[in-house]
Amino acid sequence: MWPKWIGICSAALVSGLLCPEPVGAGLYNTDEPYRGPRLTGAGGVAALGFSQFGDVLTNELAIPSTLQETPARKHYLEKSAELERKARGGTLTTQEKVNLSEYLIRLGKVEEAVQLLTPVAAQERGNFMVFANLATAHQLAGRLDRAQTYLEQVKYVWPKQWPGLKKEELDWYEQAEKYHLRLVRLRHRAMLLSAGKAKGSETLDDLFGGDKGPVRFIGESGAYEAGKLAAGERAKLPKEAVPIVQQLLLWIPGAAPGQEDTRLYWLLGELYNADGYTSNAAYVFDRCVWNHRFPASELREHQKIVRAAQAEPGAVVATAPANRAAPTTSGLPETRPVNLHHVLLIGWVAGVVVLGLIYLQVREMRRRRKVL
Repeated sequence: MWPKWIGICSAALVSGLLCPEPVGAGLYNTDEPYRGPRLTGAGGVAALGFSQFGDVLTNELAIPSTLQETPARKHYLEKSAELERKARGGTLTTQEKVNLSEYLIRLGKVEEAVQLLTPVAAQERGNFMVFANLATAHQLAGRLDRAQTYLEQVKYVWPKQWPGLKKEELDWYEQAEKYHLRLVRLRHRAMLLSAGKAKGSETLDDLFGGDKGPVRFIGESGAYEAGKLAAGERAKLPKEAVPIVQQLLLWIPGAAPGQEDTRLYWLLGELYNADGYTSNAAYVFDRCVWNHRFPASELREHQKIVRAAQAEPGAVVATAPANRAAPTTSGLPETRPVNLHHVLLIGWVAGVVVLGLIYLQVREMRRRRKVL
């Protein structure tokens, strides 16, 4: 048989990847497992890996789609129906109303969620989950002014402690909620100023801009570059930039079933490119341009630059962030362009390991035969 340590390591790896944390955030629902960036303890947070995040996001985006009955959609339909039956009997608790609103919002029934939570918000003035879910429902309905009002309430009533939540969890959710509020403020202001703007003038949300000005995704040359970000621009980004954008994408479904919030998704692609993960960036840019038909000319130009760099014969594009001394924005390894020498070396080492295991297996079989 294979050595026991192989099975032990495999089991540990799988359990570490799949074990959910107890409570969700953003669109709050205490009956559902947490599916966002990993909380690492002591206030730390790490982004989900590229493939893992893609799987989680795809699963979330498929819930409202009537074109396919995914397990997640079936679960959400069953849970919402169960709570709606209880609501008709007048026995729903405040937390159950919060949970039901999350099921409704994920299923695309945002107006029903608004009707459910509006009277609750008038009574539960200190419940941040009520205000947060109600804000997201208004945001998805296009009422950004109302969404902004409720997110400001979330900020004002944020608790120092909450039943079932650890301090590091509350701290992370509070930080993410601040960026959610900033995003809605930016979108609301842009909507008021958008009259008369030409199609294709859309640009990135200035989510991380501050006293130092907006983040410009350029290299040291002053122009956009594949896999690079100027040190001065990197200094404007928080170390949790990628986890923050991932969290917001999971909280805020796109304009149509099966679609991400395209501008947020574009920002995630820029952060991947800034950290040298050009393959990830190219995938995100392609999806924004081709799947979502997003008209931003800036996005299309960046897509061409990243794709052209990858197409260069034998090129290994941006295998590390431009400024090695600065922390990356990702927080968790993603997929970088492949170095052929590394692949060959890894393949050779793996081959040696496999041959060694086969040798041990054959030797064990021979020993047993001699004993018999």
